[in-house]
Amino acid sequence: MSMQIKRAGALVLAILLVVGGTAASDEDTSGVTIAGSIGLDVALENSCIAAWVPLGEGLALSGVTWYNNDGTMAFPEVLVQGGFSSQGATTVDALQVATNVGGPSSGWGQLNFGQTITTDNEGVYVIFRIPAGAVAAADGAGGGPAIGYTASGAGCTGWLSADGEDWMQIQPSFHLAVLPTIVKARPGMAVKSNSSGAQRAEDPLADPSDAPGSKPEVAVKVTGLEPASPNPFNPTTTLRFSLAAEADVKLAIFSIRGEMVRQLVSERLGQGSHAAVWDGKDSRGHTVASGVYLARLVAGPLEMTQRLMLVK
Repeated sequence: MSMQIKRAGALVLAILLVVGGTAASDEDTSGVTIAGSIGLDVALENSCIAAWVPLGEGLALSGVTWYNNDGTMAFPEVLVQGGFSSQGATTVDALQVATNVGGPSSGWGQLNFGQTITTDNEGVYVIFRIPAGAVAAADGAGGGPAIGYTASGAGCTGWLSADGEDWMQIQPSFHLAVLPTIVKARPGMAVKSNSSGAQRAEDPLADPSDAPGSKPEVAVKVTGLEPASPNPFNPTTTLRFSLAAEADVKLAIFSIRGEMVRQLVSERLGQGSHAAVWDGKDSRGHTVASGVYLARLVAGPLEMTQRLMLVK
C-alpha cells in the first residue's frame, strides 16, 4: 500500500480546549456543493480523518467549518498538528483544540478554536478523531460519523488513518468539505510545528522524494471513488474507483432512504483502477424511477458515498 507514514515527535507550545460546535452561516458555505460523505466502515481505537490546511508565512488558523454527516454522534476530539503536504498527518504530540465536537446532520458545523494557531512548517493538519467502533454506513442522521467531500476543488486535501499512525491520502479529485478560517499571525499565538520533515530531509540516507516540497516522479496511489460520469445520467453512468492495495470491495447503489437497489461489485480486487456501470436498474432487472440515488464504495476500512441523479 502506498501511504505516507509519519511517526516523529513534535513540539507542543500550548494546550487549547473548546467544547462542541455550532451551525455555520449560509454565507460561508453557499458556494460549496457536497458530492457525498467519507468515513470509516468500522472505526478502531485511534481512527482519524484529517484535513490539510496550507499556511503561508504570516498566517494562522483560528477555526474550521465542516460539513457534518451525522448529528447524533460527536467526534471525541479535534487535534491540530504541523507538517508537510507530502507526508500525511501524525497524532503524536498533536495539539488538542476541542473535545466532543458535533454538528448538524447533513449540514455545516463551525468550530472556533480558543486561540489561533500558526506554524513554521508548510501548514497544519486538522484531525478529527472518530469514535471507536463507529460505522459510517449512510448519509444523514444515524448514518455514522463522516465528513462531506466536494468534487469542485473547494475544501481541503483529505487523509484517512485506521490507527492514527499510518495515513492514506483520499482520492485527489475530491476535497474534504472543511473550510479553514485563516487570519494574520500575531506575536504570542500558539505555534504548532513538527520537526520530522526537516529531520528526514537532512538525513543522507533518506529518500529525496520524502523531503518537504519535493515532487515524486510517480503519482501517489490512493484509494477513492471518482466522480460518476455522466451525472446526471440517463440511462447509464460509469463509477470508477482506485485501490492503493488489494482489498475486499463492495460497490452498491442505495435509495435516498438507505434501501439497497443494486449490488454492482462484491469481490476482492487488486491494486489499480477499476470501473462499474450502473444501467439504472434494480437487482431484479426493473428500471428504477427518476431521482437521487447513492453509490456507496467500501474498500477495506474506507467508506465513501456519492450522490447520483437519474433523469428521464
